[in-house]
Amino acid sequence: MVSKLTDDRAACRSLLGVDLAGTADDPLASRARSLLAGRVVSLLVGLVTIGIGVTLIAKHWATLLGAALIGVGLLRFLLLVLAGSRRSVVYLLHNLTGALLVALGLFELGTAAGLEAWGMLVIAVPPLLMGAQDGRARRVIYGISVGIVAAAEIACWLMPPRPTIPPDILADWRLVNFAAAAVVLAVLTIVYRKTLDRAEERIVEEQQVAARLLANILPAPIAERLKRDEYPIADAHERVTVMFADGVNFSGFAAHNRPERVVDLLNRIVGAFDDMALRRGVEKIKTIGDAYMAAAGLTPPSGDNAAAVAELAFEMLDFVHALGRSEGLPIDLRIGIHTGPLVAGVIGKHKFAYDVWGDTVNIAAHLQTTSDPGRIHISEATARALGPDWRVEPRGPILLKGTGAVSTYFLLGSAAAEIAAQ
Repeated sequence: MVSKLTDDRAACRSLLGVDLAGTADDPLASRARSLLAGRVVSLLVGLVTIGIGVTLIAKHWATLLGAALIGVGLLRFLLLVLAGSRRSVVYLLHNLTGALLVALGLFELGTAAGLEAWGMLVIAVPPLLMGAQDGRARRVIYGISVGIVAAAEIACWLMPPRPTIPPDILADWRLVNFAAAAVVLAVLTIVYRKTLDRAEERIVEEQQVAARLLANILPAPIAERLKRDEYPIADAHERVTVMFADGVNFSGFAAHNRPERVVDLLNRIVGAFDDMALRRGVEKIKTIGDAYMAAAGLTPPSGDNAAAVAELAFEMLDFVHALGRSEGLPIDLRIGIHTGPLVAGVIGKHKFAYDVWGDTVNIAAHLQTTSDPGRIHISEATARALGPDWRVEPRGPILLKGTGAVSTYFLLGSAAAEIAAQ
């Protein structure tokens, strides 16, 4: 159980960004690499754009378009400076300059050069990249860009331009533009798909971690009911066996030792108790200081649960005694057990807790406080539930607060365990 909690904490650290996507990269380093990659792409696009513009002007094919391309290329260099700090400005410049270039190219060259392929990208790509976190301004910019491209397309069909570029070069450009647009679209599709896959994997990982953490806090059937939005959860149980086990001499140990050693010892004890309870189908309810509370017959309800709690109590005593001998500590347990009806449910608004209430709980707690160190104090109801296969020692009537005088017993062990020991 302790190692499982450690794994869950590591998983939580992963979700918080210390070790994302199965790597040990620093998130800041990953962001720096992304910014570097974006700047390299912007630089290459700027150089290519300037080169095409210079060619158009030098060949006297499209002077206005060439000048525009050179201007946009130089603007790309400005984006290198703004990429890390002014992302909104970069988004605006990328979208509007792209739309204006497509529109100007269509006015100058028409559809013969295949520029409508880039126009389709200007229209189709931004919605894939925009999310709920993007503000209204970005959507307005996108709408303006779509309007510019659409108006240019319509104008090109109504008033076809007469480009001065030779038709065979335009045909080559058309092929290159469509091929380049297809490559860009394919790359964006792959990146988009991988991003979705990573997001889906992250959601699955978060759900698994949440399920493991919930299982550590609540019984599995109760956790499933919470997942189904069943709240509040309240159940009445007719026959549940409740156990309280309180540490003896732990307060003195805590007062004279370092906090790390105190927590380590308690963690070893509680972790062992959790494993024991899990093996026997007993539900741990909570720990309060050095006290441990558990119950059987809750999830799922069962009539024969007193024996499971009794076996757990003896195993807990054996473990604590062995640990005390190995550590040289005079530690022990004082245990109380009672069987009866109670109410169980989930309470809390910000931190859920599964708990039990009723006289059964109160009597079990009083039996624990009136027990002797190293002994298991049980009620008459628990003695009847255990049956003749268990040996008990009558303690006589004792006065329990809020209950009055009741007959109680010390549990000595089961006949089957004694035969096995012989």
